[in-house]
Amino acid sequence: MSDERVKLEKGDLDHTLRLQMEGTGRALAAILSEATGGRCGFVLFMFEFGEGGWASYISNATRADMNAALREFLRESEAGGKEEIVGGGH
Repeated sequence: MSDERVKLEKGDLDHTLRLQMEGTGRALAAILSEATGGRCGFVLFMFEFGEGGWASYISNATRADMNAALREFLRESEAGGKEEIVGGGH
């Protein structure tokens, strides 16, 4: 997977945070590609807590593939079929 496939959707991010997220996306894409033989995509959401906050994401997938995966995740999650992995807390 090439670096240019990692995408960052625009939100209310400042330039420094945008660069940090893009770097994180490239590093995560490389690690996961090596670990899975390039079979898996990822999406990492970042959002502001509370109503009216912003949300952005980075992904190594096309928007269509990411949206399809998210729909499947939500369908299973809402049915109680997805286990949560929590790292931190708010």
